[in-house]
Amino acid sequence: PGRKLQVRQAAGMLAALALQAQRRDSEADRAWQALAQSGPLAQRARRQLAELALRRKDHAEALAQWAAIAPWHVARDEASLHMAALELQRGNVGPARDALERVDPARVSGDLRARWLRLSGDVAARTGRDLDAKRLWRDSWQLDRGADSEAAAVRLASADATPTAADKIERILRRTEVRPGQVQAWLREADAVTEDGSGLRLYVRGALAVRDKKSRGDAVPLLKKALEKLDDPLLQARAQYALADALGKTGHDPLAIAELNALVAGLAALSDPAAVELHARALARLHRLYNNVNQPTGSGNAIFFE
Repeated sequence: PGRKLQVRQAAGMLAALALQAQRRDSEADRAWQALAQSGPLAQRARRQLAELALRRKDHAEALAQWAAIAPWHVARDEASLHMAALELQRGNVGPARDALERVDPARVSGDLRARWLRLSGDVAARTGRDLDAKRLWRDSWQLDRGADSEAAAVRLASADATPTAADKIERILRRTEVRPGQVQAWLREADAVTEDGSGLRLYVRGALAVRDKKSRGDAVPLLKKALEKLDDPLLQARAQYALADALGKTGHDPLAIAELNALVAGLAALSDPAAVELHARALARLHRLYNNVNQPTGSGNAIFFE
């Protein structure tokens, strides 16, 4: 009997999806309503019912269907974000904030995290917390994940907090997926926001050169020149980390260790959260390099443990 029920529900789901694709919304709604009563497809059915409700602009029904998704279900966080966005569209800041508070930030990543940050920024702006709003929008933008990150950039511009060229460079350098031709595309993007011969352009070109084995040998001289031209302490620190990375990946571990020890010492004077993050990355990289050269981290490297 259980097997037959599963087959019937699977067939019902396929029929409902077909009806929905054909825009036969009333029939699709009835099909999903039957599936939403119980069984393994109930949560999915409620998501589809919410989508159909939005098509007919029945916002109350959409909210009700999203709210009915079980708290334990994997779709609950996404449903809560839909609820927050819809409540904000309707001008209901309190319910939007409540929906966002039901989202566990530790469970959301990628596009959903960018949406959570962007919507949290929207709520902060609506409640007069302008600094929090800008911080949250910037975090969403820096994730570089789809429409919500782009929407966050628009909000930053409207709040006179447009990301700087240095911010845009760091956004590029945070990307990790490298496909054929991807590095060249990133270089063109970086060139569009930096000046020819500037320390910032030399830095991004050197940091990206490290990612390509064919151009890795060019990275060290580029980054050394960048360090000579950069005057912002945080940018200097980032360029120094990139230089250590280039040295390590071109077989110069002792030189990389020296750069990282100097970097860790310099970062101790900076309280910027980005500097704290870079400090942690530098310590982790030092640990790996010391293992590579089989060098004990003793008294001569005490800074490593600070």
